[in-house]
Amino acid sequence: MTPLRAVPLVILTMVFSSCGEPDGRGNRMAGGVVEADGSFPVAYDSLRLAEDEQVFIALPRSLLVESDESEGDGYRVWVVDFTANTVLRFGSSGEYQGRIGTPGPGPHEFEGAGHVFRGLSRIAPEVDLIGITDARTFDVKWFDVDDGSLVHRTRHTMGMVGHSKPLELGSWVGGDLLFPLMSMEHQSPLAAFDLDSDTWTHVGRLPEPYRRSLESGYGGFAVFFSRIYLAALDSTTAILGFTGMPELEIVDLRSGEQRRWGRVPERFRKGQPADLWRRFDVPDEFGEGFPFDWASANVGMWRLTDGRIVMVHIDSEYEGAPPRIELNSTAFLTVLFPDRDTACVDLGLPIGAEFRPVFDLYEDALFGLDRRLAEGLESNIWLYRFPIPTWDDCPSVHRMEGWLEVRARE
Repeated sequence: MTPLRAVPLVILTMVFSSCGEPDGRGNRMAGGVVEADGSFPVAYDSLRLAEDEQVFIALPRSLLVESDESEGDGYRVWVVDFTANTVLRFGSSGEYQGRIGTPGPGPHEFEGAGHVFRGLSRIAPEVDLIGITDARTFDVKWFDVDDGSLVHRTRHTMGMVGHSKPLELGSWVGGDLLFPLMSMEHQSPLAAFDLDSDTWTHVGRLPEPYRRSLESGYGGFAVFFSRIYLAALDSTTAILGFTGMPELEIVDLRSGEQRRWGRVPERFRKGQPADLWRRFDVPDEFGEGFPFDWASANVGMWRLTDGRIVMVHIDSEYEGAPPRIELNSTAFLTVLFPDRDTACVDLGLPIGAEFRPVFDLYEDALFGLDRRLAEGLESNIWLYRFPIPTWDDCPSVHRMEGWLEVRARE
């Protein structure tokens, strides 16, 4: 991939160093970024996306970065704006290229625009299709990229659709696309869509903390941490990550068997306590303050072509008091190496100081969408590209071993 052609283009290097104020865990804070005592440089390109009176990204829900054959080695960027209930398209230079969908209940509209993805081109092989979920109507819609027309629409049973791309795994018996979709009724984390029959099949079982939350009669933990992340480990196995717990699970897509795979380690972020669900759903143990303060949240998981697993976590803290409360976020990058049972843990990402960022993986690089304050009340939306470190790149303070379950290695 060629460097991002930014308007303006900025090449920056962030170096972890000892500066700023202590955060209470032996680290230092600088500009909202946790910096560990190491020398790991994170070089990134940045691209400013065009905004004006007609185009403003208020609350990004998901991000898709992909190649654009019409621009040679260029790319296009899709951003779901949950507030405006629309999906915006930008080109390689950050220029605005159009939108799909508007607010409303109609077939071309969204009430809760969720995730944008590619997949299931056989719906209309001659058409350039983009898929978009609607979190409130439970619709999944495919649109023609060229003219914005609706090509296909399906509706899943009530559930909370996740924020990672569905898996298209060919001839799997359960359907054509496997979605991360939490069903509280079925207590399942996945759902498979079959195009020919236009049916959905619930797959797998929610982990114990989620089941306990639902069985308590409150369900606060299950709702607050409802996002599920999905990645293909190989052609027959999927990895499951959950927003509210550090454990990863794997699902055999032939038999449906599901089991623990490993536990994502933490070193500099808050982490996710095993009894976190109790703070939401056991009256005598209800947590004080704001739930965002209680734990880290997993906000993304991807598998690289060389087998590395990339995860992003967010630590959030509230400042102020009602009705004026500000939510500050700190982002962390973790890279898992399943072949050697090692991990490069909690590398600080210089992103998310103004609002919670969204991420995508493209050509084995991590992209993050962020808004930064400019002069006065002005702010700009930026797309950053972060290279993914190898084990040799990882400073010793971030290295950890032994995160896989023993039975997963046997």
